[in-house]
Parts: sequence; structure tokens; C-alpha cells
Amino acid sequence: MALLEHVTHDGCGVASFVPLEDGLDGELNDFWRDDPHTRAVGLYLNSAADHATFTGAAHGLLRRKPVLTIAGGHPRAVALCSPPGVVRTTSLDELTDAARMLVDQPLPAGNRLAVVGNAGGLAVIAADAARAYGFAEPGEHRISLGPDATPPEIAEAVEAVACGGRADIIVVMIVGTRTNVPAAMTTAVADILDQHPELTAAAVLTGGADDVHRIGARGIPVYREHDRAIRALAHAHRYATWRRDRD
Repeated sequence: MALLEHVTHDGCGVASFVPLEDGLDGELNDFWRDDPHTRAVGLYLNSAADHATFTGAAHGLLRRKPVLTIAGGHPRAVALCSPPGVVRTTSLDELTDAARMLVDQPLPAGNRLAVVGNAGGLAVIAADAARAYGFAEPGEHRISLGPDATPPEIAEAVEAVACGGRADIIVVMIVGTRTNVPAAMTTAVADILDQHPELTAAAVLTGGADDVHRIGARGIPVYREHDRAIRALAHAHRYATWRRDRD
């Protein structure tokens, strides 16, 4: 129950939860592959036997939906038995962050990532983190409007990126202060991004309500820290690249 509470607290929905005390059953892969309510699969693989069973049955599942793992057991067994295309994570937070991105957003069409926000220092840090993960910053698409930016100004900057055709991904960073209203900013941003469903998007909200997990009709995931958002996007980009290479 503690595990489920942790996952749902992060805003990740759960279609089914299966304890695997007796090891991973290959028939579960068939169920998850065909279940319309399951949009991604998260697994904790705790032994070499689990890895071998999963590897033998995972190919059909991987072509249908993302599979994310937290790897336990011996590191060598993990390296040998995790098939290409699996989103490998090292913690429950990392798994749920990536799952929210993969479930709620379109797969990134490329690696061009734009950052828009109202805090210059954080925008620079986020852009640096994105480059470290292999993302490219398209042109001048790091836009910081300062802490006094209004919701219409933030929305206008987001629309400029969305309509510019030079970014595959956008990260919107909103920092709450004593002089602004983060909820008004997220609403304005969501209204614009809902008009661009093809653009992969994430929001980073600092100083706002802790119970906001997604915004807009398209369910843009909200993160509390920029590095968690960038890491989730990196997982989504790698998975998207793997899918394209096999289509």
C-alpha cells in the first residue's frame, strides 16, 4: 500500500498492481499488452530469473506500449537481460516521472528543446541540464521573462515557441513569488499548449500548490524540480528514437 500511495501521490494513475512474490509470470505480458486501460508498464525485476522471463516475452509488449523497470538483482544480470527499448530507471521517483511523461504526452519528434520561464537563473540551469542529456537548444529558444512577467506575457512566449516550428519539446518553468499568481500562469500556458497537441511539453512549478500534477486538457505533467522534468523527457526521447528506428 505504501508503494501505491507513493505512486499516486506523484500523480501517476495505476490500472493494475500485481505483487510478484513468486517471480514474473510471462502471461502477464500478454495481459498488459492487450489491456486498453494499461498505457505503460512499470516493473521491479529482482532476480536474474525475472530478467530472463521478461526478456523472452517482452518484444510484443514493447512494440505496443512503454515498459519501465527498476532494476534489482546483480548488475551484470541487469545488463545482460534488459532488452533494448526498455526504459531503465534506478528509483521509484524516476520511474513515475518517466511514466507520467510517456503516458500523458506525445513522444518527442526530435531532440530540440526550448525553455520558457519567469526566472532567468533557473532557465539557464535547466538548459544546461538539457544539453547534458543530449538535447539541442533551437536558436534563441531559452526565454526568461523575469519574475514580474504576467500570465499573458508567459502565454505569448509559449505561443511563439509552439508556432515557430523549431522546437520538438518545450519546458515551461514557473516560479511563484509574492507578486504573481502561479495558477493564473499555468492556466494561461495550458490554454496555449492545448492548441498544439503535437508538441511534447512539461511544466516545472516552484512555489505553487503541491497538489497540481498536470495542467490543461492534454494533461501536461507538472514537476517540482527541473532536473526531474528533463530526466523524464530524456527517457521519452530515447524511447521515441528506439520506436522510430524499428518502424
